[in-house]
Amino acid sequence: MTGASSRREPSAVRSAGAPPALFRFLPPAALLLLGAAFGLWGLRWGLPGPARWRAFPPSYRASPAEAQKMADDWRALYRKIRAAHRAMGKEPATYARDVVEIPAGWTRIPAPLLDSYRSLLTQSTNPDEKKSFIILSQMRPWKLDFNILYIEYAGGYIYPLGAFLYLGAKLAGAPLTPDLAYYLLHPASMGRLYLLGRLFIVLTLLASLLLIYDLGRRLSGPSTGFLAALFFLLCPVVAVYSHILKPHFYVVLWTLGVLRWSELIRSRGERRDYLLAGAFLGMAAGSELDMAVFACVPLLAWGLRRRREKPLGRPPLRPLLECFAAAAAVWLAANPTLLLASRRFLHNLVFVFTWGGSGHRSTHYGAALAAVGRAFVPGMGPLLLPLAAAGLAAAWLGDEDGPRLLATAAAVCFAALFVGLCALWGFQSDSGALRFYCPIVAPLCLLAAWLLHRPRVPRAARGLAAAAVVATSGLGSLVYLRNMSLESGPRATKSLAADWIEANVAPGASIGLTRYPEPAHTPPFRYDLYRLVVFPKPSMLAPSREPEYVVVDSQADAFVAPWAAGRYRLVKSFRPWRAAWARVADDSFFANTGIFIYRREAPAPRKS
Repeated sequence: MTGASSRREPSAVRSAGAPPALFRFLPPAALLLLGAAFGLWGLRWGLPGPARWRAFPPSYRASPAEAQKMADDWRALYRKIRAAHRAMGKEPATYARDVVEIPAGWTRIPAPLLDSYRSLLTQSTNPDEKKSFIILSQMRPWKLDFNILYIEYAGGYIYPLGAFLYLGAKLAGAPLTPDLAYYLLHPASMGRLYLLGRLFIVLTLLASLLLIYDLGRRLSGPSTGFLAALFFLLCPVVAVYSHILKPHFYVVLWTLGVLRWSELIRSRGERRDYLLAGAFLGMAAGSELDMAVFACVPLLAWGLRRRREKPLGRPPLRPLLECFAAAAAVWLAANPTLLLASRRFLHNLVFVFTWGGSGHRSTHYGAALAAVGRAFVPGMGPLLLPLAAAGLAAAWLGDEDGPRLLATAAAVCFAALFVGLCALWGFQSDSGALRFYCPIVAPLCLLAAWLLHRPRVPRAARGLAAAAVVATSGLGSLVYLRNMSLESGPRATKSLAADWIEANVAPGASIGLTRYPEPAHTPPFRYDLYRLVVFPKPSMLAPSREPEYVVVDSQADAFVAPWAAGRYRLVKSFRPWRAAWARVADDSFFANTGIFIYRREAPAPRKS
């Protein structure tokens, strides 16, 4: 149906005795309530706070001298990082590149552990969340220096976030200071800033639900809009990234704006529709550079309108040009450093697409597509994804331009993102790369809901299919949200693992880790009580250097477990919460991750 059909539906409801105003406002109000409950559930997961002091020796807890030492080390590190960006070279390595042994019983924090102890007090459990604060901390507004250190978190995201944090901190009474030492002494204050940042993302979730509802209403009525928004809300990938302070979910709001006003370009073609579509496109690309692929959507809408109006005269080209001019203007306004400090901006941009990438470009598109497909199944739900694919096919085979616009936009944008990510970043086997496809999930949910509301679908079949999708996708989201809730308290896998280590591993014993300790991967046990052996790869360990225990998370266990067979025995594991078939399947999700503790079966050979 078209927008006209959605205007006829309230009259049918009026004839049945339902108040028109209630019919109009009850579905979006219900979506906002559901979205708020969904977004706030587990939002405090993995925040820095006083509980992290447990990993410190008693004399180091809330020590101003040690806090200042760690803050000075951090400033020195970022002076080197800024210099590396200016020279377009590699950043200084903060990870172990070879086997590192740290003896037990130290009286001063060893240099390799300075980063680890600092991260306990200033980082959330998701290691990427700190990047937003690092970028903001490197700006000097009083010097009119708004340069963005990591341009992949572009100005359309980072500047609004900074303004929100500033206002939110003032309203909430949360201290906001450039002095890192303060947060090292008061980690709960750092935790409140992370919480404010996550609330910023939740607000974009609520606005996105309203835009999805409006798009679905225009496709085939309010019930389509409500169901599409509900499908989207219950996608596990939405559960994850609406609770993480990163731009990948934030841009969904702006891409939905591009879709909504492009649909209006197609259906009515007023000048303001072109300008607003361009403004949203500018904010999308200005917040995350690869969202420039959505520039195809206004062009597709204009092309569909041109095809329909050919007998009456073609739509003019000028409004389309104004659309892209508005996008360019908004993009520049969101990233003023391109004009104010163009050399630094371009240096950072080159850094992102050279040294800043993974370094593993992939042209194995077949394997990459299979990996992305495997990630989409748990990311959307095992029933929602095939339903959305059927909706995509039905839209192309049918004669309705609204669904066809959504289907074509989703396919073209997915293809462009997929090729770009493979060529530039090599994410062919990383399920965490699904975060880059968050904006594709919304139109797929719209097409799934539209398909269920087609006239030939019986009401009973529609209800059963919708209930099955809600149950399966909702169960997947429940697993993530429940693990977030557990991560917020003493029943987190890392906390339980730290309790077990301190109760069962004698002080002075050697414990192997695959990286320097950090909140995402390592239980917060007393690092000073044990001899730490950090080994990036098991092949680097000579038999004489193998530790008595090995402690790894789910990611590292994938390559440690085969090596440990015959050498070590799994003595304790702490696994994330799961329900029936639903389990945590996202590699970039660190809430309540699995922790595995191995003990050596026989003593290691003595060193010669």
